[in-house]
Amino acid sequence: MTTISENVTDKDICHVYGDPHVIRFSQQPKVLQNQYWCKISGVHRILKNEYIEIIVLIPRRTWLIDEFIIMFFKDNETLCTINNNEQRCDSPEFKVTRPSLSQVDILYLTPRIHISIVPHQYELQWYDISVRMTYELIQRSSGLCIIPSSEICEIENSIEQEKNNINPLSKSICMQYLAASIQASNELGLFNDPDRYNNALIACIHDYQTTENKNFGASIVHMIIKYGIHRQQLEDLEFDLQTNKSMSIISNAVINANVQADILLAMTTQTSVKDTTTEDVITSTSTIRTTTESTADRCYFCSICPQPFRPDGDYVSTTASATGWCVTKSTTNESDSTYELGVAYEGLCHNVGCSWTEADGVLEWVCCCDQHLCNAGIPKPISTTTMTGGVSTLKSTIVVLISVLTMFVITCKSI
Repeated sequence: MTTISENVTDKDICHVYGDPHVIRFSQQPKVLQNQYWCKISGVHRILKNEYIEIIVLIPRRTWLIDEFIIMFFKDNETLCTINNNEQRCDSPEFKVTRPSLSQVDILYLTPRIHISIVPHQYELQWYDISVRMTYELIQRSSGLCIIPSSEICEIENSIEQEKNNINPLSKSICMQYLAASIQASNELGLFNDPDRYNNALIACIHDYQTTENKNFGASIVHMIIKYGIHRQQLEDLEFDLQTNKSMSIISNAVINANVQADILLAMTTQTSVKDTTTEDVITSTSTIRTTTESTADRCYFCSICPQPFRPDGDYVSTTASATGWCVTKSTTNESDSTYELGVAYEGLCHNVGCSWTEADGVLEWVCCCDQHLCNAGIPKPISTTTMTGGVSTLKSTIVVLISVLTMFVITCKSI
């Protein structure tokens, strides 16, 4: 039996998640893993070597992992078999833990293979699977995690290549899950990887556009956090502890993203109804509302906004405004500060301009506007010199007016 290295920095991770997307193992350390979108159905082998074989069933029309079976071997004998109905191994070679009520983690001690199985139960049920193992073993393995077939899988690393085919609503919804993932990563002190964020965003967009199921966003939250924990290159015990710690943070991130996505969908529905009603009113009478009335029908949206602002930035999208207002929010009023763009919720904006306002329970610099795509970054602050000059001019004008009025009164009295 070939021995396995004890160096934890010699491990890599493969993710199979969503509809399904495969981030394969790299063949050597510090080499970017490609992500593939595998448009497949039927029975497929995710991974096979002398220690393990993972087979999944992907039904037609849903295109997700519906069933799985994992077989563990040692010295050409089967030690244990688990599947989507039973996750139990009695052999001392295995450590099976449940970081949450649903997730199952399996550590095969001899080859130091770590498997994580995350079931998702929404309108549809599917499984995401992550496998972490050494480069020595990766080089002796086969399956989709090693070399996805070019006949059934296509590389989907960059959102730039897909811009013309992306629905703005899809991107806006997926940005909620990506923003929640990044916030969760920061809470856990994990490594931020823009390449992996791009992978997650394009995967989520593809999944939503092909299924109209926003809940696939939960898969990218789990993937990003698992990848971040892997990047810490922890020993097995520390890896388990960090995984356990992440469970509640992941759960909260998914819940918050679901709420924000539902708000976006509700606003889009309201806007559609509003637009239909407006068209009917305009047809019958022009006194209620005219087509030239100032209103923001669409706004820029980003929670990770480029500095300076670029409409074609990776994380910038547009979204419909149900309130007729667009907003820019920041913690300072400096033009080079970090900021967020989006739709103003009902009651936030009453006038065009910027002011310190309590938004979402936090005092923020809030800039409101009411034109099409008007929230293009944070407006430049009014300079102190300009304000001082304006005040001085105003004072001079008042002095002149007082002098003129005084002379006028004196003249009237003399008459």
